[in-house]
Amino acid sequence: MKHENRANFFQALAEIERKLRDLEFPWALTGSMNHFFQGVNIFPMDIDLISTRTGVFAIEERLKEFGTQKSEYHTQPSIRSYYGIFKVHEIQMEVMGEIENLLHDGQWYGHDRWMEHILCLPFENTSIPCLTLNYEYEVYTKLGFLRRAKLILEKIENFT
Repeated sequence: MKHENRANFFQALAEIERKLRDLEFPWALTGSMNHFFQGVNIFPMDIDLISTRTGVFAIEERLKEFGTQKSEYHTQPSIRSYYGIFKVHEIQMEVMGEIENLLHDGQWYGHDRWMEHILCLPFENTSIPCLTLNYEYEVYTKLGFLRRAKLILEKIENFT
């Protein structure tokens, strides 16, 4: 899927931040937009947010005008979570809570430490809560997404 340019993503991110600014539940940017936002050498596919189960539904309420798929618990062969889809300024946004991924050894891995790894980064006249690249590297490695993990690690090593 091709998107016009990076301005579309930043316009969507600004709208999301404005709507969620005073949300009482934790949330953070994750996935390809988080990596791109923090300088990893990729172009985002969409905007992904992580939150709590309750946060997913609170986000849905705040972004109801952009909703395309109602938030509910979804199970797929390799992932299960509370999940909703939105379209903000033509950019797909997915919000997930209580995420679990099936690992290669058949065990389910719960993303239960993500709130310990939030970094608020400056954006326009405000800030965006983002998962740290170190945490994203740990998760992508554990899940076996090694190409992306390598790109994240390159950014981490170039930053330090």
